[in-house]
Amino acid sequence: MTLFPINNKPGVFLDGVLYDNYAGLANLPVGELDRMAVLPNTYYYKDFTFGGIIDIHTKKSDFNSVK
Repeated sequence: MTLFPINNKPGVFLDGVLYDNYAGLANLPVGELDRMAVLPNTYYYKDFTFGGIIDIHTKKSDFNSVK
């Protein structure tokens, strides 16, 4: 673990889909969550650089929990 600041925003995934509307996620009912994982390392995928990954899964796992 490092104490250096993150240079890039983390990639936030909801049910496996990259999702950048943080306000929509904040309104997600807690009762619909199944699990969440936080991966603190820097990740690269094609042209994307993520300063970590936040992986959120709902109980229905259908990405329809947010507008």
